Amino acid sequence: MENASNITNASRRYSSFMAEYRMVMSWTLGMETVFMIVGTLLNLWLVLSILTSRDLRVRMRNQLIVNMSIINLVQTVIKSPVLILKCTAILHKVLLTREFFCHTYSIMTVVEFTQSFISDWLMVFIIAIFIANIMDMDLESKVTPQVSRLMKAILHLLPWFVAIVITTISISQVTRWYPCLLIPYRNLYIFEIVYTIIPTSLAVLLMVAAILLRIRRFNRGSSTADGNMGVQLIGKGPEIDNTFAYMLAGAICVACEICNLIFVFEIMDWKYRGLTFQMAGYILSDSRVILMIFPWLLLPDIRQRIRSWRPWQRQATGIDLTLTYGKEVP
Repeated sequence: MENASNITNASRRYSSFMAEYRMVMSWTLGMETVFMIVGTLLNLWLVLSILTSRDLRVRMRNQLIVNMSIINLVQTVIKSPVLILKCTAILHKVLLTREFFCHTYSIMTVVEFTQSFISDWLMVFIIAIFIANIMDMDLESKVTPQVSRLMKAILHLLPWFVAIVITTISISQVTRWYPCLLIPYRNLYIFEIVYTIIPTSLAVLLMVAAILLRIRRFNRGSSTADGNMGVQLIGKGPEIDNTFAYMLAGAICVACEICNLIFVFEIMDWKYRGLTFQMAGYILSDSRVILMIFPWLLLPDIRQRIRSWRPWQRQATGIDLTLTYGKEVP
């Protein structure tokens, strides 16, 4: 009798687990489809609208935003389709080989670590440029054009180079002992510290410094004049960006990482909150490809370009205002 009761309870737990598992797969399939379609369109629109405008693409801040959108596109065109394929196969009970699950898990792991590292460090660079803007630091004018181009190339390529090299070396060491890129949670803990906690914490500290510097500059400008004149002396008009745009971008960056961090740390302590909690963390992390578009729309130059840019319409040629003078012949 007791054995029958145990079997019944085990069967109920298994049925409950499978019901939750199918629900998680369904939600993941739906959300990743949204990320793949909407995220690709939004990021492509942002990238092309900036690159097709000479005034926008010469600014280092906009170049880094384009770089961040490109890594988001890596997720929407590689990771999301692979995850959609995996969820679809599971929901339709397609018999899949172990090699299929290994390859799909490997692709998602590599893209996830690479995207996290590059996006977080690009966020650090963008906030650092904002601080330089607040402090009226024009580093480009103090160096030669060759050094300036080299510095820009380093800022763009260094996160990609480090992420690809470190991820490849680290994962190759893991796969020597663990098949299928099933990274032990202790190694995953180290990955998250290097890839997420350090750059995210640095971005938060820089954002706090930027807010304090902006308040200090505002107070200093207000003390030099009254009314609107004091405001005009603060930031040279539109040259200083909207602080809230960077605050929102930093908040999204932190929010999209925090659930994954909580999940990893609780696993280290042998705690587990279920598949639903894990799914929520992954979905929130992947939603960065859409959410990170909105802070940049608060920047005046990008917002104006997005509103006016219509690639399917030919730009109207300017009106010829050239005046010609002729000598009257009597």
